[in-house]
Amino acid sequence: VDLDSAERAAKVLRDRGARTVLVTLGSGGVLAVNQNETFHVPAFEVDAVDTTGAGDAFNGALAVALAEDKSIYDACKMAAASAALSVTRNGTSIASPLRQEVNAFLNMKDSGTRNRMCDEWVKIGSKRPSCNFKMDFVASQLSSITLSLVELVNENGLKPFEM
Repeated sequence: VDLDSAERAAKVLRDRGARTVLVTLGSGGVLAVNQNETFHVPAFEVDAVDTTGAGDAFNGALAVALAEDKSIYDACKMAAASAALSVTRNGTSIASPLRQEVNAFLNMKDSGTRNRMCDEWVKIGSKRPSCNFKMDFVASQLSSITLSLVELVNENGLKPFEM
């Protein structure tokens, strides 16, 4: 999906009452649209191994950041970092990064350094305990909400990426 189509779809949802709309674009990042701004947070460049849990990692980190009163931009950046880290490992819950990993990743200045650190995390990843249950629960609830929105769009005959 291109950014123009995503923005048109987001604005339709805004016109229908949503205050803020986030359109995740996989390796294209995330587009955010609210009444004050429209912005795109590109995905971080990493060597992806397994993308299965990326959405859950994104949603869980987004929920945490918003609960901490971070701006929508900072929340999207944190969520994108969490998703990027998760795809460098196999699995779903076990691939979700720890908070300190996300913070360290965000503090790195270049993608080469990020990739080297991801390689190290992959080596130790299978030795660490599964991610926090509460984080998994929040991510699954947000995924359910997302699916409900998709059903609402479909029930009303909308074609989000053709608007």
